[in-house]
Amino acid sequence: VPGGSRVALRPPRRPSCAALGWGVAAPSSERRAMASGGGSTARRDLLQKIEHDVQKKWAEDKVFECDAPEKGEKFMCTFPYPYMNGLLHIGHAFSLTKAIFAAHFNRLLGKKVLFPFGFHCTGMPIQAAANKLKREFEVYGSPFPTFPAGRPAPKEKE
Repeated sequence: VPGGSRVALRPPRRPSCAALGWGVAAPSSERRAMASGGGSTARRDLLQKIEHDVQKKWAEDKVFECDAPEKGEKFMCTFPYPYMNGLLHIGHAFSLTKAIFAAHFNRLLGKKVLFPFGFHCTGMPIQAAANKLKREFEVYGSPFPTFPAGRPAPKEKE
């Protein structure tokens, strides 16, 4: 930079596991084992320990629990849940995102929020899928091995 000072731009340093509250940082021997990738399970073990520590902290802090106010406005939203035999697509993400945003926003406003979620496992789409499988079995046969009903089970060797 002509007439000015030079500043080296570097990416910010990532905080250590200890700084993030994930227990102690990995000792240097574990870091070397993780970097070498020589069949060591040190990386997996460290990640499982971090996961366990975080889940324990969430349970202690009751992150996923809330005290419902006795009085106040209520808010309920629902989501047109996907059928079990259908494929998820971007429309599901679009609709679900709006419902999640509305639920969380109204919870921030102090309302009692109910956001039930489930899956649909009955109805016409399931019946249509069952009929399609039945037709395919009739045309192509069963892809599963069939065993004769009257055949005795093989005897174990003594």
